[in-house]
Amino acid sequence: MEDIFKKIKLFIYDFDGVMTDNRFLLNSSGEEQVYLNRSDGLAIKMITSLGINQVILSSENNEIIKRRSDKLKIDCLYGVSEKEKVLKKIFNRYKVKEDEVGYIGNDLNDLEAMKSIGLKMCPSDAEKIISDCCDIIFKKKGGHGVIRELYSLISGE
Repeated sequence: MEDIFKKIKLFIYDFDGVMTDNRFLLNSSGEEQVYLNRSDGLAIKMITSLGINQVILSSENNEIIKRRSDKLKIDCLYGVSEKEKVLKKIFNRYKVKEDEVGYIGNDLNDLEAMKSIGLKMCPSDAEKIISDCCDIIFKKKGGHGVIRELYSLISGE
């Protein structure tokens, strides 16, 4: 399996449904909270140590995403309604081609962006239209260690 990853220079992750279980808590003040998986955070650090860049790309306009990306020391773009339209900017910034990029998405708002990516991946609980187009469907559900599973596949551990 590791051979698939040899030419990958950048991973793009959706946030909700990949890094989270797609649920949120809404408190009486209107603030949202999400559950994140610490093993994904460790995996992101390990992937960074391999020299592979990573970006969070989310349609949600939520400061939680920025805070998480800051903590993980990876870039993020959030509040992006048409993800496919920002891909060229991302490719230029990281000096990569489509076939050097892996994308983990889970829902309809990822579909158009995923169509132009070299390596398409999703959690086991992704929408069927997404899993049908993917090269890799993880055993883990969104928010339950998907990125950790990715690191295991890359490293063979």
